Amino acid sequence: MALPVEIQVSIIGAVFAVAGYMVKSWIEWWRHKRKERAQTIAELQRLQSLLNGAWTVYSVQQDKVKYLIQLLEKNHPRESGAGVGYEDKMARCHAAFDDEEKKTHGVIRAYTEHSLRSVNLELSEWLRSDVLFKTGVVASRRQEQLAENLFALEMHLCSGTPSLNLGFQISLIMR
Repeated sequence: MALPVEIQVSIIGAVFAVAGYMVKSWIEWWRHKRKERAQTIAELQRLQSLLNGAWTVYSVQQDKVKYLIQLLEKNHPRESGAGVGYEDKMARCHAAFDDEEKKTHGVIRAYTEHSLRSVNLELSEWLRSDVLFKTGVVASRRQEQLAENLFALEMHLCSGTPSLNLGFQISLIMR
């Protein structure tokens, strides 16, 4: 027994309507996913730019620190020899700085107070607003490592913990 033509046409129309709705829904989902992906890529590019900036400033500052330490070891061997680490050596020799050492130390402080501080604030803001990468709920081991490194970087930036080497953290994230 065949269905009346009107019912057959209605069924075919309904099937096409459902198929059309499904295709339209799939296209909307696909566009939404592409937009999400573009936003994710833009966020990662912004993070990379901030990290590149931080690494550049940090590297230049470290060159200045190494130069100052060489001056201190040459000009104040007793005071600098007793110190452990850059900051301790600088603190022990600070009262005896000559003009070149004072100038170099001032440049190092300026990098810390101005350049690194502004980049660190921007990195902190990026990390604070991140709801995707630090969660640890990720699809791959690389994303998991990124989440761990971002968490460590955030702890460093928030606490100012000297035991976490910022250069090391940046280099891990930049891999």
